[in-house]
Amino acid sequence: MKKRFVLLMPVTWLVFIALYFIDRRLMAVPLAASIIVSLAILMINAFIVIKVSSGKGLKITMSVLSLLAVLIYSLAGIVCNPYWNSITGYANRPYADSYENTVTSKEAIEDLDYMMRFLKKDHPALLNGMPQEVEDRYKTVRSELESIDTITVNELCRKTEYVLNCLHDGHTYTFPKYDFHYLKDCFSEELAGYKTTSVNGLTIDELAEQSRDIISYEAESWEISRIRSLYFTLEGLDFLGLDNTEVTYVFEKDGDKTTRTYTQEDYALLDEIEMKTEDTATESFVSYEIDEENSLAIMTLTECNANAEYNKAVRDMFTEVKEKNIQHVAVDIRGNGGGNDAVISEFFRYLDIDEYKTCGLEWRLGFFTVPYPARSVKNEKADELLFKGDFYLLTSSGTFSSGMLYAQYVKDNHIGTIIGEAPGNDPNGYGEVVFFSLPNSKIFMSVSTKHFVRADANAGTYLVEPDISCDYSEAKERLYEAIG
Repeated sequence: MKKRFVLLMPVTWLVFIALYFIDRRLMAVPLAASIIVSLAILMINAFIVIKVSSGKGLKITMSVLSLLAVLIYSLAGIVCNPYWNSITGYANRPYADSYENTVTSKEAIEDLDYMMRFLKKDHPALLNGMPQEVEDRYKTVRSELESIDTITVNELCRKTEYVLNCLHDGHTYTFPKYDFHYLKDCFSEELAGYKTTSVNGLTIDELAEQSRDIISYEAESWEISRIRSLYFTLEGLDFLGLDNTEVTYVFEKDGDKTTRTYTQEDYALLDEIEMKTEDTATESFVSYEIDEENSLAIMTLTECNANAEYNKAVRDMFTEVKEKNIQHVAVDIRGNGGGNDAVISEFFRYLDIDEYKTCGLEWRLGFFTVPYPARSVKNEKADELLFKGDFYLLTSSGTFSSGMLYAQYVKDNHIGTIIGEAPGNDPNGYGEVVFFSLPNSKIFMSVSTKHFVRADANAGTYLVEPDISCDYSEAKERLYEAIG
């Protein structure tokens, strides 16, 4: 009867396998949960071994197998699984209460070392050891932290970004999550169409030069995009090292310049600003419009979200395109920060292409990498709605990650015409991130796990350059010029 306990042991080992794959894709399993499960399995297995009345050899074998199951799971998680002990996503980052919060020297050093631990474990650039520049910056920052009593979260974030910046990887960065206070006027109709040319006497180029070592980026245009997302907030101004008690902006539109000075009372939480606007409706990430007069359909995609809503929108648009005999189709991904690249293959199904080249990559899993060579993918065409006209893609420097991949596939496979600005990251760079939270400061950390190789290895350009180059704000106008 007691031998039936033996059948329970493989069941407990399957728990480890299930937990590993849950941690890999579905949710982040914290270290404490992993330890508790491992100890529980060992205790259950020990109980089973004691209960079994068989000979010494079987008990030894069962004990060894149990220990191996725990050991393999632990090593697979701790050493190889990049998702191990991560947080589940960007939106789930823990909050830091305020940019003025402080942590002690000891806590800051703990956070710095925590960051380096996962950087060394997961980032492809550190597979064969830490690059010398990263090592030097880490030692410099650690030494600085040892010499102080306390440090604000924003200042600590600047120092951790300084370490990561030299990897030249826009996907690997640290950033705190606060309730940001935005300049109210930046949402006003009065300043609509105006561009910011300077902040506190510094031009945007001067700001970029001043911030070059505290923002992770590949393309300088992406650094500018990051800076533009910061200087309209109290927290961002402080991060950039600017005085936020009295802030002077210079705005320009069609040669007309206006200078305005604001105090902290002129900034508010985004929810408070939105409550004062009339239109509070939430726009979808995907939409389209049909211009029958110009025989043009334009889909706007603000994020790469491959879900049922997206699939339906694509199909609905091409249904109308066929019914109305539309000759030109465009996708507007200006400012699209990325997401799931499955949006590309789904859209391509409606284009008259037989196959297309995809990028190659190496995925780091602890002490080894798994290669995925560049290859040609057969296009699973939606024959009943196949579009055979002209295709265009609108891009900006704020097009990033899977957004850049979209542009890369269009460019390297000669599928259509790209109009606008080069996307903000290197097609031969890094991506596929995992997220962590530094334990004391609650600073958010993103780390790349894959190194990508461009679909067209002979493209000869650092970025995915547009076919028709223009300022992102002029891309739609140039699209209409292109279609005549």
